[in-house]
Amino acid sequence: MRQGIYILRVEENTEMTNVPRSERHSIKLRRTFFRKKLISEEAKERPIAETPTLGYKHIRMELPWSDVQNSLQIIQEKINKHHTAKKVVVKNLNHENAEEFANLYNLIFMTSPDPYRPIRPEEVKLFKEEWTFVAYLYGKAVGFIALTLEEDDDTGEKLGVIAGIGVAPRHRRKGIALALANKATGFFLAHPVDKLVCEVYYENETSKKFIESVGFKEVGYVYI
Repeated sequence: MRQGIYILRVEENTEMTNVPRSERHSIKLRRTFFRKKLISEEAKERPIAETPTLGYKHIRMELPWSDVQNSLQIIQEKINKHHTAKKVVVKNLNHENAEEFANLYNLIFMTSPDPYRPIRPEEVKLFKEEWTFVAYLYGKAVGFIALTLEEDDDTGEKLGVIAGIGVAPRHRRKGIALALANKATGFFLAHPVDKLVCEVYYENETSKKFIESVGFKEVGYVYI
């Protein structure tokens, strides 16, 4: 499972001058300057040459709140059928383990198709402890999921955001992502929102298939 999150600075250029800047926490956990634009379903039908180049292309995926309980049931049924997934222990991130988390993060995305840059232990504080969870298998950190609670600037909707999810290369296809998704769903059930949202780098087909498998639907493109 190689869902990408990364911290990236997008430099100013003339193509991006008229794109409004978002000041809220990025769905991809970028805390540096960036710009984005959501492309509608109609725009998706146009030739790619007509689509404005604003950065890296991501697929925006959403899950309505009314479907969250059903999604949780799907995830838990998958876990119950998976021998390893049932052994995974998911804990809140502890900033005292910053080096462990930074090493895990960098290991995960070193083999991911997503654009990213390595993070340093001192940057782990960008991940809130109460919103970030680390998966352990036999005492070893093998994956993580980072969440945020946001409000849509245009609609006022409350959003539960999967800002990033990743599993160490040697432990993929072992149900780690399922255990993390289960924890995330439980978190959002305790913090009701209007819908769940995530963004998947368009070249990361593995992540897209996983997100779809737990109920999310593609709604458009985001360029960052």
